[in-house]
Amino acid sequence: MVEQIAKIVKQYDERLRRVPFVPRFSFRRRMPREDGAPNRLFLMYLFSYTAVAMNFLKDVGLLQSKVQCNICHRHMTWSA
Repeated sequence: MVEQIAKIVKQYDERLRRVPFVPRFSFRRRMPREDGAPNRLFLMYLFSYTAVAMNFLKDVGLLQSKVQCNICHRHMTWSA
């Protein structure tokens, strides 16, 4: 599971680098740490862009995209 989250963090790191308000880092530094874990800078820029943050939380598994209806008890899909 940790490897899967590290892959997702890497994908979102590359995605955030294309956003114009994220500064370019010198000396080939990346936003995530060397072991692939996110740091404060990565999370700050990730959560300042709401649409990307919602997709990140869904991909990592912290936010469910299907919920159960309280009335009919069917599974419903929602989107942000």
